[in-house]
Amino acid sequence: MESEKYSPILEKLSDKPQKPRIQNDALAEVTIIIPTLNEETAIENVIRNIPFHELPPTQVLVIDGKSKDKTPYIAKDAGAYVVIDPEPGYGQAVKTGLEYATGDVIVLMDGDGTYEPRDIPTLIEPIISGVADLVLGSRLAGKMAPGSMTPINNVGNKLLTKVFNLLYGQNISDTQSGLWATRKQILEKVNGDADKEFGYITSMQATIAKQGYRIAEIPTSYYPRSNGTKPKLSPIKDGWRILSDMIKRRLGFS
Repeated sequence: MESEKYSPILEKLSDKPQKPRIQNDALAEVTIIIPTLNEETAIENVIRNIPFHELPPTQVLVIDGKSKDKTPYIAKDAGAYVVIDPEPGYGQAVKTGLEYATGDVIVLMDGDGTYEPRDIPTLIEPIISGVADLVLGSRLAGKMAPGSMTPINNVGNKLLTKVFNLLYGQNISDTQSGLWATRKQILEKVNGDADKEFGYITSMQATIAKQGYRIAEIPTSYYPRSNGTKPKLSPIKDGWRILSDMIKRRLGFS
């Protein structure tokens, strides 16, 4: 009943715009892609806390995975352009976002309120200045609020990061961060080779590292999910898949 009531609006929201919705109606230089799934309690604050006054002209795209709540409508009212993606998966959301993005610099940020939008200017600075090709917002190098990460996720994250650094010759502290930025042209080159689900972030990093691009990170804050729910990532099932995938990619089997 709910989907029938909202379907005309969803179809309208999914139409590709003639002009991107950005600040000052200028050509976007930065595109912020926010994948969402049932984030109605957080998405408005996520969008409204983006410090547009500290950024170049910026386009905000919310790629919604068919939420059952009011996420897309709240996001639209907050000023984002919303695309309803019929295919699930984090990697799929990135792919769809790239199709609509007009910015040269692409920022990915989770829509659950766990990351700090005010860190975006610092995140993109190394890319704009030309000293890095991919910049991660490191929660482990920053400040994590109590209850923001479970002990098992913390241990699993550190393990995956340690293995990644050993396999790919890197020195980063948080491979599983949901806040990161890179150039659109780089992401378009590596996107087809990346995992389409939650393993996307690590598989994308692996491809970027293998191709010799420079990876950097900045400290970022991390907060509990605003609706009190647990992370969508399964620490055992998804963690094992991410680990096996990065090993296969290093050995050339994927």
